[in-house]
Order: sequence, then C-alpha cells, then structure tokens
Amino acid sequence: MKTIVNLATLLFTLTILRCNDKAVSREIETQLERLTELNYPMSVKRFYKNNDFQSIWVQSVEKPTKTWSSMLLLDCVLQYGLSHEDYHPEKLLYPKLREILKDQRNGTAEERATFEIYLTDALLTLINDLHFGKANPLLPRRVIDEGNISGFSAEAVLKNALGAKDFLVAISDVQPKSQTYTDLQKYMFLIRGQYLDDCYTVPEEEVRKVAINMERAKWNTVSTGAYVEVNIPSYTLTYHLPDTSLTFKVAVGTPEKPTPELMSAISYIGTAPDWKVPNNIFINDILPKALKDIGYLEQKHYTIYDNKGYFINATPALLISIQKNPTGFVARQSSGCELSLGTMAFHFPNENGIYLHDGPQKEIFLKNERALTNGCVSVENAGRLASLMLKYDGQEGQINELLQAADNYQTKNFVLKKTLPLLIGYQTCAIKDGLLVRYSDPYNKDKELENNLYRHDIMLSKK
Repeated sequence: MKTIVNLATLLFTLTILRCNDKAVSREIETQLERLTELNYPMSVKRFYKNNDFQSIWVQSVEKPTKTWSSMLLLDCVLQYGLSHEDYHPEKLLYPKLREILKDQRNGTAEERATFEIYLTDALLTLINDLHFGKANPLLPRRVIDEGNISGFSAEAVLKNALGAKDFLVAISDVQPKSQTYTDLQKYMFLIRGQYLDDCYTVPEEEVRKVAINMERAKWNTVSTGAYVEVNIPSYTLTYHLPDTSLTFKVAVGTPEKPTPELMSAISYIGTAPDWKVPNNIFINDILPKALKDIGYLEQKHYTIYDNKGYFINATPALLISIQKNPTGFVARQSSGCELSLGTMAFHFPNENGIYLHDGPQKEIFLKNERALTNGCVSVENAGRLASLMLKYDGQEGQINELLQAADNYQTKNFVLKKTLPLLIGYQTCAIKDGLLVRYSDPYNKDKELENNLYRHDIMLSKK
C-alpha cells in the first residue's frame, strides 16, 4: 500500500512540475514582448524561439550545475575587465535562485520566467562583450542584436556551451586570440583575482588602464600568421611572423590630423610612388601656400587634376577659382627628392587616403613623441621592412631590384603573392616581461573610453 501511495505522490508531483514548466514557458513568451530592460532583446527572443520557449535555468532538474556556473561566471566579470552593473545584478539574486531551485513549486511562473530571461540576457551580453567589446564604435549593441553578423552568434555560442563538456571554457573561448589581448587578460586575472586573494591591492587607475586597452584589443583582431601592426601611442610598427616579430619606429598623425584606426591588407610595395593628396590637405594646406607662391607647386612636385583625371595648368587666377570649389579637383605629388612619401610606399585600401611609407625626414625618428605627420604613417628603415615582406612572401629574388629602384627613384610596383594583413590600432599600455608598460595618449582617447566603460560608476560618484 505504501508503495502505491508513494508512486501516486510521485506522479502527482511530476504532473505539477510539468504544469509549472508549461506555465513558465508561456510566461517566457509573454514577457519577452514586455520587458524593456534587456541589453539584447532580439537575441534573447531568437534564443527562446529556437528552443520553443522552454526554460533553461530554472527548469525541474536535480543538479542545475550550469545555472550555478552561469551565476559564478557573472560574479567574475571583473577579471575580464568588465563591470557587474551590465549584467542585471539587481535581478539575478542568489537567495531568489536558491528559493526557486529548492522547490519547483516556489515562486510564481512570472517570477521564474523573469529570472530565466534576465539570466539569459546577462549571458548573451557577456558573450558579446567578451568577443566584440562593450563600446565597439563599429558594432554597437543594437547592430549586434540584429543578428546579421557573419561568423558569430552569441545565441549559438550559448547553445553550444550548454552541451559542452566545460560550460565556462566554452563561453570564455570567444575572447580574442591576439597576443596583445591575451597578455592584458592574463594581467587582469592577476590584479583582479590572485593579487586580491593575496591581500595585494592594485590602484583602480591601473585596473581601468588595462580594461580600456582590453576593450580596444577586441575591436580589431587579426588571425594568426604574419601581419603588420601599427600602434599609434607607442609610435611603433611590429611585423609579426609565426616564429618571431620585428619592431620599427614610426611617426603618426598629429592630434589635429590623427592617423585613423583601421584594418586592411598590404597588397603591393611601390617605389618612388605618386601620392594622391587627401582632400583636407589639398584644401587647407597646399592651396593656400600655392596662392601665396605659384612656384610652390613645382618646388614640391605637385600637379593638379580635375575629377575626370584631366591635367590642370595651374595659374594664379585658376587657383582662386579652384579655391571656391576645391572638391572638384585633386592634387598628386610625383617622384622627387622632397617627396612626402619618401622612396617607397606600402599600399593598402582605405577610405582615409593615408599611406604607410618611407620617412624622408630621418630626424623625426630621433624624437620620443612622434605624432608629427598629416595622418600617414612614416616608418623608419622602410627598405628593411620591404625586404622582409618580400622574403616572407617567397620573393627574395626581388629584394635587390626593389632597393635599387628606391635608390634611383624609379617607379616600380612589387605585388605580394599573398596580401599581408595590416592593423593600425591604439593601445596606451602593454605587458612586457610580465610588467605593465604605459604609453602616451597623443589623441586623448583614454578618458572618453573610460567614461563609456565605467559610466555607471561615474554616475554614482556624482550623486
């Protein structure tokens, strides 16, 4: 008789649990149309729609290990250079979760669905923040939330993590693999984890310095292999090869004419290059000087063309006319001893009209602070850099021809068999031999990014 009673009790309990699960599923579908505080509302909807609106975290399971792992992961976001405030800490409370999981009959379907949805949104937010960054200027949250980014989906990552052997590793693995990011991440784990456990505190200013540079390292990432990396604040170019890296000094744009951050690929090296002058330099620099002295154009090897490519014979009267409508004309600078691009240029497509090129003014590389150009990147020892590129590209036999063409100011192009990825970034610190090395902030970008990442803390400090 006792066995029959126990079986009936078990069946009754299971029936209640199934009803509760269905009620929670209905409530999840309803609340997804009402909640307005989600970071990624469209992503959360897609996640649950693909799962028939079934509960993931508060369902009737004996060992909800992934639910607790999720909460633990959100507790540790400081070690990723992120802030608790971005992941619904006021909604995802441990006492409430314990109450819900202790007995599936605890809490209303609405309460359970609310906890469920906010936990999913927090995890999707964390995945996107780890991969894309929190303040990515090219990929704001609303764009990511649309779900049209090829090759990455936070919903897919979370779904796969639920079936993975190690849930936490599956999520943290979305972080960038670049050496710059990896070094900063390891350092952040030390100062936000191990050092605190050892009662060793690190100034908040240092923590934020590392965090904002981890953020930047997420915006522009290069796959493994050979690539060229220009870091504006350190005034360096690093040619990364699979087994080594070589560093060159560079000069970059002034704060008034800053070098842009970008990703592209070098396709060929040109000697004695013909420079197409960016419009802002033509309008604000060359035209005023030519109007004062018509001989300036010839002295500097400038020629003017209209937008159809026809040569313009510049006269004082015509220059006055051009000044009234300068956007209809372009200037080019041909080969010559005073060539702004020097003896060679490394060509890569970009919308900003900038070049990576030989530095004709060698004395600028003696300065420590080298924010001195009109936006282009001048590199010291360009001939050595070009030789290394040709060697790695399997064209070692072309090196002598390139160097001779550069010495003789002969215009020749040396096309790379495989384009070489180029990253121009902005990192104001790095980890060298386990220590934090700080660089200058020539364009004063750190404070703005810090405000974006820590705006919640800043608002609290003003109250």
